[in-house]
Amino acid sequence: MYLVLALLVLLMLLPYVLGPVLVRRQFRHRKEPEVVKVGLDDMPREAQAYIAEAEEALIALGFEPVGRVRLNTVPNAVAWGSLLLHRTNRDLANIAAAGPVVGGDATVIEQRHTEFMTQWKERELLTNNCQQAQPFGPVRGQAVVSFMDMDDLELLYRIHRARVVAQDAETVSLMPVPGMELDVIADASRSFIEAQEQRGNVRLLDDGETYGLTWRAAFKATWKQLWPFQGMELTETRENARRLLTTLDIEVPEDQVTPSEPSSRAVASQSA
Repeated sequence: MYLVLALLVLLMLLPYVLGPVLVRRQFRHRKEPEVVKVGLDDMPREAQAYIAEAEEALIALGFEPVGRVRLNTVPNAVAWGSLLLHRTNRDLANIAAAGPVVGGDATVIEQRHTEFMTQWKERELLTNNCQQAQPFGPVRGQAVVSFMDMDDLELLYRIHRARVVAQDAETVSLMPVPGMELDVIADASRSFIEAQEQRGNVRLLDDGETYGLTWRAAFKATWKQLWPFQGMELTETRENARRLLTTLDIEVPEDQVTPSEPSSRAVASQSA
């Protein structure tokens, strides 16, 4: 009886012990991201559908499309994106669809989200509807809030604008240099991975071109995807979003801040 219980406990603990080992061995992140300008037709159908629909919604809000890209930062995975600018409000929006590459060039889209960004010299506000728990914290100077269950982009942008006004209504935010707008995507990738190196989450490998995880980060990243830590992280993210709404005195429909069935926006694998 005790032997059976011991074996069951051992099996339950395997993902918590072996998982970080596998994650550390497999994780690689380019020092220099590969950003390629693409057309909508170059994207997988799922990415096309989400990005085209989100672009239409943002254009109705006053955003102007700048360009669409394919972003490669990790092996065997691709992110497809579209960058838009709101010149009057001086905001940026990034629409993203990402997933692993399988069967040659085919991409299985597992993540979809839209993020609004407003940048100043030493700080940045980001408001998104990313549905996945983030293993690492934001880059220094960033204030990130995720509304994981919100698919109403007009409402999401209204919340972002309220954050901007509450932050500093008199300071003029920065805008990308004309003709170099898409550099924002590569710059964000570099800033993220460099910040993780400073925090001790990643280390530059011997090839000088890729980063790998430290042991501490491997355990942290793995455990955040497992019970009970994943649930705790998602609950905290939703609570942070609710507290922000209270601070800004914004009322939203309950279905925009309450967990629901996976939508067309995100279909993260339930077996991962």
